[in-house]
Amino acid sequence: MFERIMVPLNGLASAEAAVAPAATMARTHGAELHLVLVDGPSRLDPMSDEFLRIDCEAYRDQQMQPTAANLRRDLGIAVTTAMLTGSVVDALANYASSVRADLIVMATHGRVGWRRAWVGSVADELMHEVTVPLLLLRIGNEGAPVPGPFRRILIPLDGSAAAEGALDAARTVARLGRSTLILAHVVTPIPAAVEMSATGGTMLVDAEATQRLVAEAHRYLDGLADSLRSREPMPVETQVELAPVITPVSPVAGTIASLARHLRADLVALTTHDRGASRLFVGSVADKVLHDTHCALLICHGQAAPTSPVAMQARPAQTARC
Repeated sequence: MFERIMVPLNGLASAEAAVAPAATMARTHGAELHLVLVDGPSRLDPMSDEFLRIDCEAYRDQQMQPTAANLRRDLGIAVTTAMLTGSVVDALANYASSVRADLIVMATHGRVGWRRAWVGSVADELMHEVTVPLLLLRIGNEGAPVPGPFRRILIPLDGSAAAEGALDAARTVARLGRSTLILAHVVTPIPAAVEMSATGGTMLVDAEATQRLVAEAHRYLDGLADSLRSREPMPVETQVELAPVITPVSPVAGTIASLARHLRADLVALTTHDRGASRLFVGSVADKVLHDTHCALLICHGQAAPTSPVAMQARPAQTARC
């Protein structure tokens, strides 16, 4: 269960869109909600910094604190407000550590230049500094996040313990709405040769070797699904997908985004394989999911640990890195 949920704010409605869903989660979990505003330096001149400080104080007094009071009154949840100073990312990371936050919730428009927006840049940098799961909520056309609870949660796996690091957070979110977990593995076809023509190259597939990978992936996911069901009653589905045959590489990210749409997932849970999120966000599965689907995104940190016993039993020989 989540105990302390943190929502970074910047005085804009786009950031505030995460407050209501986070408050609902806090109520369901009996968690404390932390609304955090950062008065960061403008790096322009002291006069600009003074204006920003005044604006932040006004937002704190006129918007953030009344919102917190309303949530305490209407939902009966514990709400803490904080106004921090300094570098936005450093201040948020230090605060998350000091209060032992176990989930950070932010909202994003996703398809509309999300990487250039405040939430995109802060989320990207923040994932360098924290190991707390980050939930990015999709903002709909009306300016509000697509409502939860999440009914179908897609978890791309590659046979590694790092990728399986998203399972615990996904299970915690799933308990909110008795969601179905969908364990997915994308198999990259094994090439046999490349046949050249006047229009380009065509990759010929080693059908037998590729089928062995598919069978291994099924055994891996089925074993993991049985293990999850044995811990607690929860609907768990498995999906093995063969990536399209494209030279020089198969589009794993695009395949996962297509799976999310086809399987009607409303949340995709991913794991970073290190503390640097830029490799996850830029040109990756997360970027593709945010751009090509309407799913929310739960980003967790993988642990540098040995592959789990379940994965050891049937770890696919060809992995699709997420």
